[in-house]
Amino acid sequence: MATRLHHKADIAVFPEGTTSDGTLLHGFHAALLQPAIDAGRPLLPLALNYRDAHGNFSPAPSYAGEITLMQCFSEILACRALTVRILPASLIFPANQSRRALADAAHAAIARQLGL
Repeated sequence: MATRLHHKADIAVFPEGTTSDGTLLHGFHAALLQPAIDAGRPLLPLALNYRDAHGNFSPAPSYAGEITLMQCFSEILACRALTVRILPASLIFPANQSRRALADAAHAAIARQLGL
């Protein structure tokens, strides 16, 4: 990751390390953000949420708890329509921040975007 970032390539990480049903946001693993600090690259927090055919929140793509991958795929395929919304927050610059502070800032930004 650090090499790609030093060469100005963008990467995506999912710092929760797991998924939820979309009604909460788990804590972030700060170590996953260390390469951005080392490379001096900003973070662009992106919140994801899913909407059904009527525009309502949908937990269908949730791969959380005891659900199997096949159950998750079945839930997604059973939807008449499913839209993923990508909600960007403002860039966060890592200058002089610890990785824990950076993780907390990204977590807060995504929580705001999701209305949590």
